[in-house]
Amino acid sequence: MINFLKKNYSALMTLKNSYLNSYVINKYDKKEINVNNLLFESELSLLKDHGHVEFKNILPENFNKILNQVFLKKKIFTPIILEFFSFFYKEYFSLVKSYLGDDACLISIDLSQQKKDQKSFSGNWHTDNWGRSLNVFVSINSDGLIPTVYVKGSQKKKYFADYNEYLRLIGRNNNVEKKKSVLIKHNKNDISFFDGNGLHRGMYEKDSFRIALNMTFVSFEKICALGLKKVPSFFCFKNTKPKIRKQIDNRMLLFDGIKSSDLQKYSFFNKELFISNNNEEYFMV
Repeated sequence: MINFLKKNYSALMTLKNSYLNSYVINKYDKKEINVNNLLFESELSLLKDHGHVEFKNILPENFNKILNQVFLKKKIFTPIILEFFSFFYKEYFSLVKSYLGDDACLISIDLSQQKKDQKSFSGNWHTDNWGRSLNVFVSINSDGLIPTVYVKGSQKKKYFADYNEYLRLIGRNNNVEKKKSVLIKHNKNDISFFDGNGLHRGMYEKDSFRIALNMTFVSFEKICALGLKKVPSFFCFKNTKPKIRKQIDNRMLLFDGIKSSDLQKYSFFNKELFISNNNEEYFMV
């Protein structure tokens, strides 16, 4: 009973913070972004209309090998990953900026291995609680049997923490099929983009696996208003756990001589999202 009450209290506090965030998120998301991109004109149109776009089997094999090495080392920020960042910056970052604005920046990066998991937190319907944002999944190894299920067009709705999120937070399964849902399969060497404000979930029911580099991009101006420089509040209510705050995560340590200045050559790395501690540097997530 005590654990049940604790879980519900934690869920309610998270929802309260999300409601406070929604005032900030919708303020920034209502701004029109009108950027022409002749290189990705059709892909940008798909992102705006459907919320997702996939580049099938597009990752060059040499970059697949680099990311596989990074995955095996279990260290993201080592010198070998700079080659991939250079590739992504030159080839695809213009699409990110066209969708999110010129101040789009990376706020999350992870190398993950997904397997069959009936109880996975992200296997339930949810949004990513950033409002307009872009998730980029770079598939290193996968047979497409652990896809992301995405409700086409749902990214157009205003951000609001809802009942789906509450069910997820208290551990209730909420993965029934929804209308207009499509599968983003993440086959090997696919690069998939989808707006995290759209309703989605991971489909982890089949006995398979997926190894991918996952990145999330958000407007830096919005990040600042969601905790980096200002904490969301409304009258006497204040967000007690801002979306982004200065904290050290050992997975985000910069290893083997790589420096934040090396990463800042790519404009999606903002200098204010690095932390120095005991002569070491960390990317802040």
